[in-house]
Amino acid sequence: MKMRQGQSHYNLRLMLQRRGSSQEEMAAAIGRCVMYVSHRMTDQKPWTTDDIYAIRNFVNSLADPGEPELVPLERLHEFFPSRTHIPQKQNARKGA
Repeated sequence: MKMRQGQSHYNLRLMLQRRGSSQEEMAAAIGRCVMYVSHRMTDQKPWTTDDIYAIRNFVNSLADPGEPELVPLERLHEFFPSRTHIPQKQNARKGA
């Protein structure tokens, strides 16, 4: 899955939708309120490491019997991308 520009949790939203689940169900499963999850899905607040692993466990529980993990550890970054942005260098000099 490729992440769409400007939608940092697109893959997570898509996985929930494809599996017939919702942010509300995910919030209940990880013991958080819907507003808490909403703020993190829209990058207003960061996820905790505990949240990330709880969500991974919840999403993996949506897999059909015998199906591989939906969110394997090596693909965790596709569902929880870094919020760190490296500024681009400016090529043009000031006043030039």
